[in-house]
Amino acid sequence: MPERSDQDTRPERKTHHLVATELARRHGRQTVVVPDARNWLQEHKNRWRADVILVPWSPAEAEILRYALPDLEDGRILAASPRVAWANRCRNARARSAGEIPTPRDTGGE
Repeated sequence: MPERSDQDTRPERKTHHLVATELARRHGRQTVVVPDARNWLQEHKNRWRADVILVPWSPAEAEILRYALPDLEDGRILAASPRVAWANRCRNARARSAGEIPTPRDTGGE
């Protein structure tokens, strides 16, 4: 079985930013997209604003940030992927026929 590169498993950048933008609008705060929690912590741990919402992609990366930044208030780290999955489930539940349910996106991993 061929190995998958990290590029194949990363979310679409546009989707991640769209979720962060929507979270900023709903919470009335600025958001920061965190594409990789460990790298972000190495570069920004000592220089970031505590009043922004950090938006990693996965719940696992959100937990890494929560562990590394224990003094951060609840609700300041919000994972994007569960929100995308929830929106897809809601859209699928509202579909009146199987034809209205969108097909999964092609990930390009041939």
